[in-house]
Order: sequence, then structure tokens, then C-alpha cells
Amino acid sequence: MTRETATYTCPQCRRQIRVLADEIGDHPCSCGWDPEYENEGDGEDMEMNIIEKLRELIGDEYEGQAWDEVHEEVDAILDTYHPRGYSVECVDEEFEDGGRWTNYKTNVYRVEQDGQVAYFSIWREVPATECQDGGDFMVAIEEVVPEEVIVTKYVPGRAA
Repeated sequence: MTRETATYTCPQCRRQIRVLADEIGDHPCSCGWDPEYENEGDGEDMEMNIIEKLRELIGDEYEGQAWDEVHEEVDAILDTYHPRGYSVECVDEEFEDGGRWTNYKTNVYRVEQDGQVAYFSIWREVPATECQDGGDFMVAIEEVVPEEVIVTKYVPGRAA
């Protein structure tokens, strides 16, 4: 019986940590980072403004290869880094057929820290076949704002 493994990035030293998929964030890193104490707030983590860190990483808009350093760090902040006073929630997800080999997936995350809120969109080019699993290709990350948009849809029926 094989169990699925996963790899995540230590938010402190950027080391790749490979664990069983259901144990992400359960094991400390050799650099000293420990997810058990992440929420304790030793003062050091609380000084970092996560929203500003994300803005610094992506600039006006970031485009690159999936799993490069910037994408890895953004992914770690959104998925595994959870100090007190910080929350992240995926508020929108869209999937678009792209063709034979790739599709497109967009996730929008709502990030809140100490009352400050920002939204970040991550567009990923993802594999279209099961033989390519785990092979995300291109990625684009940008800060976005929610805006209500009115849409007209045309449905079956007869004009008057």
C-alpha cells in the first residue's frame, strides 16, 4: 500500500520538505521553524506584514514558471503560513479548458492580517491529462480588487 506524499516549502528558510500528504505542516524544519509554535506568536513572526510581503514578491504583476522561487514563496504564505492575526481564504476559483495538453485554473485568495484585507489572483497553466499530473507550467500572480459586474445572459426563448 503506497501513501501519497507532498512537498511544501518552509516559510522561514525556503527548504523543500517532503512528507506524507496528510501531514503537511506537522513536522518542524531543520532550520528551527516549527508549525506547532507558528500560532503561538513569539513576536518575530507578528512583525512581518504578510500583505506587504506578497506585494513585494509579485510587484505590479508576476509571471513565471510554476514552482520557481517566487511562486514557491507565495504558495507557502497562502497555504502553510498561519501566524495569529492572519487568515487566508480562497474566495473564487475558475477552470477553463485550454486544449489537448493544458488547461487554465485561476484562484482568488482573500488575505487578512490585523484588519487589513487584500485579494490576490493566481492563474496557473495546468496539465490536461493524467499523465502530466503535478506538472503545472506557467503561473501569473497579481493583486486584484473585488468589483460587482452586471452580466447579460441570453437564454432560450422567443423575442416579443
